[in-house]
Amino acid sequence: MTWQTFQNYTDCGVFLMRHMETYKGKLNKWNTQLKTEKMGQKGQMDKLRTKYAQAILTSHLNERRHLILDEAKSLYDKIATEKLMSIVIAASSKKQKREKISGTVLFPDEQTTAEKTTC
Repeated sequence: MTWQTFQNYTDCGVFLMRHMETYKGKLNKWNTQLKTEKMGQKGQMDKLRTKYAQAILTSHLNERRHLILDEAKSLYDKIATEKLMSIVIAASSKKQKREKISGTVLFPDEQTTAEKTTC
């Protein structure tokens, strides 16, 4: 397999999930879309690990799903508040120098996942 690794000993489960996700029964037409180890596979593994963890943790079959989602929302609120404060502090320090600051702050919305407000 072109995506075989020689240094990565920790992502066996991620490779397994990707193989199960992409294998359609024909080995000669099998395309996992995995990069080679030297060509950016680490970043790809990080994204796939996140994708699979999110799917498992938020599945309707997970009995602790609501606890996990509540914790994630709490963490999101904390990070959003810290980001908002950093934008406000940066804007006030730049205001003294008369430079324009712009950024995007995400606020949680009960109806949708997030609503964008530009400062």
